[in-house]
Amino acid sequence: MNTVPARDSAPTSGSRVNQSQQSTGPHSSPQDLESPAQDNAVMPPQNDARSLRSSETAIETFIRPKDASSSMASIETIAQNPAVAPAPLPQNSNAVGVRATRTRRNLGVFANRDFPLGYKIIFERPAISCVHWSMRNGRKNIGDVWTESSEERRFYLCATFASLRNVPCERAISESHKRDLETFIEEYGFWDPPRRMAHVYALTSHINHACIRCANAQQWTDSERPNCITVTLVKPVQQGDEIFIHYNRRRMRFGCGVCGTRKNPDYSEGGGKRFT
Repeated sequence: MNTVPARDSAPTSGSRVNQSQQSTGPHSSPQDLESPAQDNAVMPPQNDARSLRSSETAIETFIRPKDASSSMASIETIAQNPAVAPAPLPQNSNAVGVRATRTRRNLGVFANRDFPLGYKIIFERPAISCVHWSMRNGRKNIGDVWTESSEERRFYLCATFASLRNVPCERAISESHKRDLETFIEEYGFWDPPRRMAHVYALTSHINHACIRCANAQQWTDSERPNCITVTLVKPVQQGDEIFIHYNRRRMRFGCGVCGTRKNPDYSEGGGKRFT
């Protein structure tokens, strides 16, 4: 039975942006008491005046802590000058890159910078979608979809996925090329939750498999068109770390990209998986 790669789906969570606040500096001392206008006014001794100012400063600090004043000043500064606010973290090709793993996995997806747990590192539309029923002799229309796609789209797919380099972009495809396309869908495709369509994504479809314990991300495929996919980090990652998700395949012909295990005790039925 031919089935399709599947990845474990997971609810997405919002990004967290760490904001740093800068202190606005020490509080200014309270204003000195105004001297009486009369020349013969009796002034307190210098030491007593210094003590009075010191006491007033201490009282002011107790009533209005320095940190609270600094925080309010930072908020007011950001409100008056939005350029001071921290820039949002990037997504997609600005956040990750497809590079050689220098292992048997060939290509993989790597973080371009540090990201926190819970961050949505990828949100993308499918590069191509098709019907690909997994049972023997089931309906598979990737050949028709390829032929009906624009020449520009076909060239883009061939440039993005190395396994398509031998599929012609400028002329009709043969039965052999059609089988190559079907194999491509089985290797790179994701089910939508109703399991009606298979979708291939330029970035997410290059993410390698890891067991549940080692995966640092999880994905969810929308059931509604345009069937976008979201990849959310379940662990913080550092710049240069490879991104891994759990494929949730019933049968694994390769192991975890981190620990090497081929066991899949966490397999579960459901949508949004990599084909099995």
